[in-house]
This record gives sequence, C-alpha cells and structure tokens, in this order.
Amino acid sequence: MNWDMNGSEWSAPPRYIYANAGQLHKPNSSTVVENSYGNELISWNDDSRYDRRRKPDFIDSYDEVEPNHFREREIRDRETRNRSRPHQTPARSQSSHAVAVHDRTFRVDDPVSTGGAMVGDRCVWVSEGVPHKGTIKFIGHLKGHSNLYAGVDFDEKVGKGTGVFQGEVLFQTPENHAGFVLLSALEIIPRSLAVSATANNRHISLVQKQASAESLRDMPSPPVPPRPIMRAEDYMIDSFTVGSCVEVCHLGACRSGVIRWIGDAMSDDHDHIEKSAVVELDDVSPSGWRPAYEAPMSSAAGVVNGVLVPTSALRRDRRVDHGGPNDNRGSPNQARTDFGSIDSGVEPTKCEPWRVTDDLVGRMKGIQGHRNSCYLDATLYAMFVQSTAFDRLLDRPANREDIPQYRELQRLLATEVVYPLRKFHYVRADHIMKVRELLAKALPHMRGLTSEEKDPEEVLTALFGQLLKAPPLVELINLKDNKVDRTYLCPLIVDDWTAGVATTQHLLERSMRSANIKFAYPPKTLILQLPRYGQQKLFDKILPLERIEITGLVNNAVQACHGCGKPAEGMCPECFLCKRITLSEVSYCVPCANRVHYNAGEQDHAIRLFYPSGRPVKKPACHRMVLSAVLCIETSHYVAFVRSLSGRWIFFDSMADREGLSDGFNVPQR
Repeated sequence: MNWDMNGSEWSAPPRYIYANAGQLHKPNSSTVVENSYGNELISWNDDSRYDRRRKPDFIDSYDEVEPNHFREREIRDRETRNRSRPHQTPARSQSSHAVAVHDRTFRVDDPVSTGGAMVGDRCVWVSEGVPHKGTIKFIGHLKGHSNLYAGVDFDEKVGKGTGVFQGEVLFQTPENHAGFVLLSALEIIPRSLAVSATANNRHISLVQKQASAESLRDMPSPPVPPRPIMRAEDYMIDSFTVGSCVEVCHLGACRSGVIRWIGDAMSDDHDHIEKSAVVELDDVSPSGWRPAYEAPMSSAAGVVNGVLVPTSALRRDRRVDHGGPNDNRGSPNQARTDFGSIDSGVEPTKCEPWRVTDDLVGRMKGIQGHRNSCYLDATLYAMFVQSTAFDRLLDRPANREDIPQYRELQRLLATEVVYPLRKFHYVRADHIMKVRELLAKALPHMRGLTSEEKDPEEVLTALFGQLLKAPPLVELINLKDNKVDRTYLCPLIVDDWTAGVATTQHLLERSMRSANIKFAYPPKTLILQLPRYGQQKLFDKILPLERIEITGLVNNAVQACHGCGKPAEGMCPECFLCKRITLSEVSYCVPCANRVHYNAGEQDHAIRLFYPSGRPVKKPACHRMVLSAVLCIETSHYVAFVRSLSGRWIFFDSMADREGLSDGFNVPQR
C-alpha cells in the first residue's frame, strides 16, 4: 500500500506508486473481407478506392486498371465461379443502383434478411479453390459499408484479428482466426450434415444478395497519387483508435506518430466532410500538411507537433509490428505466437503520467503477464503508471558502488517499461521478461525470478537497496534510545486488535505505538506492508482509507486538541487501548481532557503529557497522506488498484484474459 504527501498540507493531486510500462500499438482488428466472387479479399478505403488481393501473398490493386480489362476479368471470374458451384442458386439482378452506407455497426437477426443463416451455423468460404470451414459468430451491417456481413471464427488461421471492428468487440476468437465475410459469399452447412459424421460434404449456398455499390461491377474511382509500397495487412479492414501507433502517408510524404483524436472534419479541399485524425508526429511535419488546430476539437491546438490528416492516410506502424534492428525477441512469427502482434517497443524519451483516464482503460492496456509475472507486473504498474514518486530511480547517474548491471537495469525499466507504459499504455511481456532475467542475474541467491511467483516486498527491498541503491523512504526513531532506523517498507504488526474490520489508520497507529517508534520526519512516500501470514487471515477485512492522519506519529509534531483545536498537551492511553479510535481523537489540551473524561464517567483516566508543563508550545501541524495505490493478492495472484490523476480508481490485472491455449498469450486489462 502506498501513500504520498506534499509537505504538511495536501494542495496538489496525490501521486501514485506501483506501475509498469508499454507502448500500445493498436487493437487487433478482424480483417478478412470477401467479395461476391468468393475467392478474393477486398477492402474499401475512406477515399472510395477499393483494393483487391488474392489470398494470401499476391496483392493486385485495380486503381489504374483499364475499364475493358476490368470487365473482361470480371466476366471470366464469374464464369469460373458459376462452374465451380453447380448447386448455387442463381443470383438476382446485379444492377448498379445506389445503396445506403451504414453509419454504425449493428446486428441483424431476421432470418428473412439473412437468407436463413443464423449465428452458430457452420459455414464454408472458398478461396483459390480451397474451402475454409468456420462458425458464424456475428451477422449484421458494418459501419462504413452497405452489404450484410458475417463474422466467422475459422477453424484454421485464415483471418487476422480476434473479432474486433473499429474498436468494438463483435465476437471473440483466438488470434488470426477471425474474419468479416460477405454473407452472400458463404456456403452454409446444413445442421443435419454438420452434426452427422457420415454425411457427405454437400453444401447449400445462400441466395445471392442484391448487388451494391461495393460489388466488383462498380468502376473504381479515378486514380489517386502513388502511395508507398504497402504490405498485405495494410489492405485489410482495420481499426485505429486514440493511442494507436501509426504511419501517416500523405501528399507524397510519410511520418510516424500517435493518434490523439478521430472524427469528422473538412477535407483538404474544403469541399466535403471526411473521417480524419489528429496525429502527434515523432518528427517535423512535412510542408503542405494541415496543422492539428484546424480539427473541430478544442484541445487540438495543444497537441505538440500535431497534424490533421484523413484516416485513409493511416497505416500500421511497422516499427511496432516487427521491432527494430536491435530487438532481440526472435522472429516476428514467434513473437506473435508468444505474446500477440502488439509490441510496446522502446521509448527513449522521458514521459510524464498520462492525464486522460479513459485512455488507460480497456483490453491490452497495462502490463502483459507471462509465467507468473503478476507480482512484478502489479508492483511496477502501481509504482509508475500514475506516479512520479519513484522516477528518481530512473535518473540517478551510476557511480563506483553500483552493480555492473546498474545501467542496463535502469535503461530497461525506463525505456522498455515506464516510458512506453505512460505514453502508449501497454508493455508486452517480453520486455518484462528482460527485467526478470536481469534481476535473476544480479540476484543469484533469489531463485525462480523468471518462472515463479515472488513476494513484492522481497523484490522491492532488493530492488531499492541492493540494485538501485535508492535513499530510504522512511526514517523511524526509537523513542527509548533515539536510534534511527532507515527503511523502504513499513511492516504493520498489531497484537492488541480483536477480529473484525480494521482500517489502515488504526493498524498504522497501533503498530507504531506498540513498537514505541515515530517518524523522524514526515515521509513523502510511504509503503505499508499489511499483516498476513500465508493464508491465515488476521482480520476479517482491512479497509484502506483514502487519507490517513500521521501528525501524531511524527516526532516533535504538535497535534491539535480534539476538543477545541488548540495545541494538544497530551493523549489518553487508556482510551486509545480500550476503544477503536485514533490518536487524534484522544489528543487533548488539559481542560478538554478533564471535561471529556468527567462527562464520560472516566475520571480515573489520566492523560500522558507530550512535553513538560510550562514549555512553550508551537502551533499545531497537520500531516496527512493520500492513498495512491493498493497491491492485493488472492490465491497467489497479484492485482493492483491505482488512483488516476483525475481521482478515479483503476483496477489492473496483467492476466485478466487469455488468447489461445498453451501456445497463446495473456491479455492485460484495466
């Protein structure tokens, strides 16, 4: 449990403690789309172009195809398709009439509209003469399209994604098994055949839907200026959200950056409205690109080095997809198999905690768990995601007394964990594994750091004291001999508390009173280790208060009288031990103490003076601390609660969900 304070009075938002960092690339999006011919993938761009590619390797763009050649190719494809599907019901008239493009994504459950197809039906999609079987998980219209689509969970890796379209989870599948396919291009397997082991492979085709403006009979829009060479995944249906790392290819130039806003804005020619994005560029904006303040958003002017571009100019950031030349994570395919396709990368620039709480919430946000790493994931997340209290650990220059791995450990924590987490809200598991491997090398006596669960307090003590040699967070003074003990954590030990509900205020005060110690100085950061012994529960519940009063626990600090507010002269030890009250509630000046005890019939109680009678009294002080994070454990799994800069609380679990089985990966979530 972590507490922060700013001097003796809290006037600024509290700071926060445990954390971890990563760079969010973009959410997985299901990307397979098929035209009515059933054997080619197609995607429509926001500039009304369509791109067409054969699966899986050949990309063929028809932006500059001659009309006659296009018609001949279409006729040949249609004849081939009809010959290969003898049982298919003849299609309706495919006239090129205008159809409505839907402005939202919604499901369609009407059997008449779906041709009898239902969610749960088994189906077949034929590509290049090869049938691909799957199960329908979604039927409906997609935003920006007019045709009826089916979301398919393929039996093998055919699609790319997990069932997410434009940030909305429509269904869920293992990685690279999801696809959005025109419903008219699917063949539905009759249920009687799907459940029978002896049935043949006859398939019943759906009735062809009415032709639309998105069919291949429509002529492509006029050629657009050449764009950089693109990869297969660039042509698929994709979704970029705020926080996605992208490459912007616009007006003959390319830059990388992060999306800060998506919405409708006027085009460059100011003749129509188009879907646009404000992107914070990593480099200087090319000439001719519109500045961010032209976007219809009040905060656009505050985006440093921001530009306003159409979303059709956005591409995947390939640096994030495949890593840089110094990335030692193995082959890209292996990385995707182990941890998913989103990488957090390396962020060399120092970043402050993110101020927009909503950007911190969702799937693939936070630190990705792997091989019992939750103890370190939750700890680093709580330390750094919304707090700068421990940033000094990342800034201190090395000296002769440091361990040989000091610079590398500091670099890993800063550039591969903390800064990516704050900027992109995500850290992939392989970056945390690098930290764990380095910890194992620097702490050979602590076994199992890369594979077993550990106690966070054990790791924190080693990290602060042995590896990073941080200055102590707390100085405790023994009131008997005035010896000072410097430490990083404050373990709370309470013997005189009956079972029931306890608060952090009660536990802290009674632990320090029983040990006869006080804070030598008001701590700026306080980490409390609550009492527990294995699975034995010492308290039914422990309530972590959002604010605690430590004035009475600071050496030589003057408390205010609980009765009149004047400087307190002493406290009543009998009331403190016999009642469930706090130190501030039993601290009085002498007149108030006599009055309170008389009214309660406790005249035998005597206050214990803080200082000799007649000594000059200073003005009362007020030392309060605000709770910034809580690290919890249940059944050997650690999670964290963190207060955001806006005051809202965020729950973090590095292993909240999972994609795949033994060869899959964990999904962090906030």
